[in-house]
Amino acid sequence: MRFLIFNVVVGLALVYLINGGEMPVGGFKESLAAAERKADAAVEGVKRQLLADAPKPDPAANAQPKADPKGHARDVIPETEPAAPAKRRAPAKRAKTPPPPPPPPPGSETADAKTPPALPEAKTVGARPVHTINEADALVAKRRDEVLGTAPARAGTAKVALKEGTSLMSARERRRQLDRLAEEMELLYLEKVGG
Repeated sequence: MRFLIFNVVVGLALVYLINGGEMPVGGFKESLAAAERKADAAVEGVKRQLLADAPKPDPAANAQPKADPKGHARDVIPETEPAAPAKRRAPAKRAKTPPPPPPPPPGSETADAKTPPALPEAKTVGARPVHTINEADALVAKRRDEVLGTAPARAGTAKVALKEGTSLMSARERRRQLDRLAEEMELLYLEKVGG
């Protein structure tokens, strides 16, 4: 639909350019004005029809309620009896718990299981020990040696030994093998799914 509208617009633009900036409308303006007049007449006819079919207002319905001698209007909505207030329940009486027993005097030994054990006496430390080596730097240096392979071998770790005449895969060969494996897995998946 958009394509057709675009083509119509392009065609009208070409006609406008060929005619030197004037559109050959012929009787288009006159027919447009006549259509507007007919639409206005139809709207007026519908308005008259609706007003003729509308129900006549009842004068009794619009009558004002009679005023009281004091000048106040009567209530239209009848008053209902007020609802009885909800009865309040008396709060439940709670039993008072007895206060906790006083703590035993200091120095008395009791074998009560609820008594917590005595805490050790607090001691003051004279000063913190001074470290001569920064521990963080030592850990970083140790890890650097492990990664670079300059650290001494730890107990229980041995280097990998290969048979004579064999060598490890190169990075390029390893990448090719992984690509082949991924392609085989994709084909296997497609066979299982049925694609």
